[in-house]
Amino acid sequence: MEKTKLTAVLAISLALLFAGCNAETGTSAALQEGLASVNLTIETAQEKSLNAETQNAGITDYRFKALSSSQEAKGESDDYETFGSENSNSCEISSRFSPGYWTFEVQARNTNGVVLYQGTKNVYLGSGSNNVTVTVSPVINTGENLQGSL
Repeated sequence: MEKTKLTAVLAISLALLFAGCNAETGTSAALQEGLASVNLTIETAQEKSLNAETQNAGITDYRFKALSSSQEAKGESDDYETFGSENSNSCEISSRFSPGYWTFEVQARNTNGVVLYQGTKNVYLGSGSNNVTVTVSPVINTGENLQGSL
């Protein structure tokens, strides 16, 4: 019987030892939980564009870029990411951003990739869910920005 108790104590000790190791390596999971999620909504300004092409063309996709001044920011994007369609002006970006100050740049483009509307919003993201609304205004297209560059 004592041999069985000793085996049980050793088994429990080993289990606790491994559980302690898992708790240490599990800090990355805890970091993921501390990240910020964003519910991004795009609103279109009610201004009129001076460019007839812009007035007559429809938005087919929205693109956003998220930038932070922090060098250690998670989720930072130097390039645009596409979401949505002509029927969608919102998206959810889950557990991606480090808490802190962020700048969201949004472009609304037509099927030819021409930027019709653009806007920027500076926000503080706390850990957990955040609602961010960016208002985009019409872009007066010239020969320089007809292909969607900022």
